[in-house]
Amino acid sequence: QLKKSKVLALVCDSTNVFSEHSGRSEASLVKSITNLIKVQKGVVVATTFASNVARLLTLAKCAQTTGRSILVLGRAMQTMISAASSVGLLTDFPTTLSMEDALCLPRSNLFILATGSQGEGRAASAQLAREKFMDLVLQEGDTFLFSSKTIPGNELAVSKVVNNFMKR
Repeated sequence: QLKKSKVLALVCDSTNVFSEHSGRSEASLVKSITNLIKVQKGVVVATTFASNVARLLTLAKCAQTTGRSILVLGRAMQTMISAASSVGLLTDFPTTLSMEDALCLPRSNLFILATGSQGEGRAASAQLAREKFMDLVLQEGDTFLFSSKTIPGNELAVSKVVNNFMKR
């Protein structure tokens, strides 16, 4: 049928194909995420898909609302934020810190956006779970938030990251 209607391209998302529920609006998450960040005493780290710029903005704005400064870890996430900003998709993304500046902050003032929501072994999340990423080491009392669903097939890789955090 599509061929008969001369469709040139079909673009679809199959990640949530088995979900019977429609997705939620980013706006509906702001209060919950802000409250979650607000009550944490240590560093808060969130990982999500780098390509989900709406979620990156939601997380960063929530962190900013709680008085936290933002550090972005991982090349893919830095690239995506830069690209989305350069084309006008992220016109009001909060200013981010360098690693050097982040390490000088009290831990309770730091929020990190990190790559690796699907358990990629070389991503920032996996490295933090094993020991450290660059000079940053997570400690007892820090919080790690997976702000994404696990893509079918990635369950073992994500579980490995979670288990590494649990061991530490």
